[in-house]
Order: sequence, then C-alpha cells, then structure tokens
Amino acid sequence: MIGDAMMTTHPCRSGKASAALGGPAACEAPAGSRSDKRPRRARSNESSVRIPGPGHRSSRSALEYVWRGLLSLRDPTALTGRSGYPIPASATELLCSAARRSRVHRSTGSRTRLRLAAKRIVIVLAACLGAAQGPAGEVPAPAVQRRLVIAFASYRERPAFANVYIYRHDAAGKGELAGSIPALFERADSHPSLTSDGGTCAYASKQVGGFTPLVNFWNLHGSDSPPAPAFNADAGARIEPCLSGDGKLMAFCARGQSGSMGGWDVQLFNTAAGTLIEVPGLNSEHDEREVTLSRDGRLLAFVTNRTGGAGLSDIGLYDRQTAALVRLDELNSSHREINPSLSADGRFLAFVSDRPGGAGGKDIYLYDHVARRLVDLPGLNSVAHEQTPALSPDGRFVAFVSERTAGAGERDIYLYDRQTARLVPTPGLNSKQEDFDPYLAYEGDEVSVKNEE
Repeated sequence: MIGDAMMTTHPCRSGKASAALGGPAACEAPAGSRSDKRPRRARSNESSVRIPGPGHRSSRSALEYVWRGLLSLRDPTALTGRSGYPIPASATELLCSAARRSRVHRSTGSRTRLRLAAKRIVIVLAACLGAAQGPAGEVPAPAVQRRLVIAFASYRERPAFANVYIYRHDAAGKGELAGSIPALFERADSHPSLTSDGGTCAYASKQVGGFTPLVNFWNLHGSDSPPAPAFNADAGARIEPCLSGDGKLMAFCARGQSGSMGGWDVQLFNTAAGTLIEVPGLNSEHDEREVTLSRDGRLLAFVTNRTGGAGLSDIGLYDRQTAALVRLDELNSSHREINPSLSADGRFLAFVSDRPGGAGGKDIYLYDHVARRLVDLPGLNSVAHEQTPALSPDGRFVAFVSERTAGAGERDIYLYDRQTARLVPTPGLNSKQEDFDPYLAYEGDEVSVKNEE
C-alpha cells in the first residue's frame, strides 16, 4: 500500500570490501610517491588501497573515498548503473582510464590536484550512470528478465459463470495461457490473489441457490485445492481475498459475520494458525471494501465510504505496526477513489478515480507514499473507463482493465510497463467475452520480508 521499486545498485565498493573478496584490484594505487627517487614497487596480486579512518584530514574526503573504491574494484566490467543494469563497456573503460590518471595526481601530495582527480572520477561516474539509462531516459532491459504471472477472471468459457485463469508472460511481449482453476457446476469464481512466487492463489466463489460468497485456495504448483478456511462455515459472506507475499496472511472483506461493526468489514486471517487477527481502529459502521496487502502484511489499503472523508469514497491505509490509519491527503479527492493496489514494499499505491482532469470517465492513478505525491503514467489511460489496477511486486508493471473500443471484448486486460511508458503486447490473454480482476506476481519470486504477524 505505500511504497518505484526500481532498486538502485551503487556502482562501487569500498577498498576494504574489495580486499575482503580477495584477488587483484582492478586499478591499483602506486606504492610510493612520484616525488621520491626510489623505483616503483611491482604490482602484486593483493590490493594496496587503504581506507583512511575518521581522524584523517579533510583532504581525504567523501570524494576520495569514491575514487579509492573505484581503484579497488576487482572486476570493472561488473559495474552497474542506477537500476542494476550493466554500464556499457565504453563507459567502464572511461572510468578505469580516469582512475589510472588520478593515481598520478594522488602521488604528488597536492591537495588541489587530489580534489581535481576526485572530481574527475565523480564526473565520469555520473556519465556512466547516465549512459546506463539509455537515450531519452529509457532504461534497457535487464540481462535476465523475470516472467510475470497474471491471474484473472473471465467469462470466455461460461457466459453466466466466471472462471479464474493463469497467464504467463515474459515481461517483454510474449505470453500464453497456462491453465485455469477447475470450474464447478453453477459456481462463479473471481478476484484471484497470488503469493509472491505465483504458487498459491486465493479467490472468491459464489454458488447459485442462495449460498453466500466464500474464499477458496488453489495450488498452482501441485494443481490441487488446499483445504478451504474454516471461517467459510460461519455465518456471513466473504469476498475479495488478498494474500501476503508468503501466503501466511490473508485479508478479505466480510459482511454479516459475528461481531461486525456494520456494512462490509476488513478482516485479517492467519492461514497457518487458522485464526483471525485483530485490526483495531480499521473498520467503522460504514463499508470497508477492496482490501489489499503489502507483501509483509504490515499495510492494508482499502476503500471506505465512512463520514468525514474527502469524497464519495476514499482510499484508506492502515498500518498494523502503529494500529492506526495513515493520512493520505494528497491522494483522495472530492470525487470517488476505488480499486487500490499496493506494491510489495507498500511504497506505491495504484487506484482509480473519476476526478476531473483525467483522460476518460475513470482513470488509473499512482501514488508514491514516500514522496507523498502522484506519479505520472503517460500512455496508460484512454477516453474509456480504466479500472482495477494491479501492481507487480516491484511496482514496474501495472495490469488493468479497460473498456476501450480497440479491445478484443467488452472489457479487456492490458499490461503497462512504467520503465518504457508503453503498453506491452499480451498475445492470447483476452477473449471476445469479458476479462477482468487481474493480479500480478513474478514466477518463482522469493519472499525475503518478515511478516508482521
């Protein structure tokens, strides 16, 4: 709920870190000063770079640390740019060339020349980082591209009852259907949610004949159905499940259950223990719906129509660590905000609004909770309605539903890449019927965040 997730990789390590790895440094500093007459010591296989301690003079500043770290790199071809992508070889050669030149200036003992040399390193380093971005700010694709898993609902096989389908995509332009959850007679399945590795799916089911909606599970690795949660046997309806990254927590919306404050309420379930977890201060006597979780289960975003809000419906954000709501003054408007989706770390929150100034009737917006501002999504919205966005765990991709006329059916699912600011082809994803309720995960993505249980 809160939280671009393009992780940055600093392009240099300190000399101490490099020496700990063992092996020769990429560019070594000379052993003696150029002003003395002693012959230079031959290069050895051990790094001779020493990191000055906090008591050294100001000339050994942070800039000197930068170029000393560069001198001690074992493998200059392994340098990476701001988004973790390799710097072009030409940029790496420039960097090492500047490092070699800076050794000469360092040996003179001149503070002025030392600063000039350090500045040269920083300038070339900045050029390298810019080169990694490519022309016009475009970031090149990483060497190893992770595959996306898209779970969604569709009427393609049964016009009266939706099924849940699984689609696998290479995150570049190729994809294919990878199966579906077996349909039961006169049962509609919708609103799928996936664990971070795309291995487990929770979804809502509605059987005809007066039965209330329930929550079920499906194991994509074993193609079987784990036992349904025990609360399905209790009174009330349960819809819109959302799993934490490791699947140990599941949020959902309930109505008519014991202890309800009124309307729809958000509930949190420990799937391992089979028990509900208290969320004090989240629910009201009004409706709380469309809940979504951050990967560690700390943050819950939801839609509410409680009194005192900014508009007809607002996005709420609840922090389990503080047991309090987080203010989202820059997000909500005097109109309607719905359909929240969180990135894995909770930094980014995608949602839908009918506020003025959009491209169509309903548009998708992205809120950066850290920067406390909206983020542009050029090329995503159209004059038609856009709805139900789903963020990939790192916040790079947005899957969403649109009613634009160029689609295959009445409602179709689209995939937007924030790095390229373009829609990505999704061959075989949509049908002539309605396709909706997308959810994104990365195939085999590991969960490294401890749950807030």
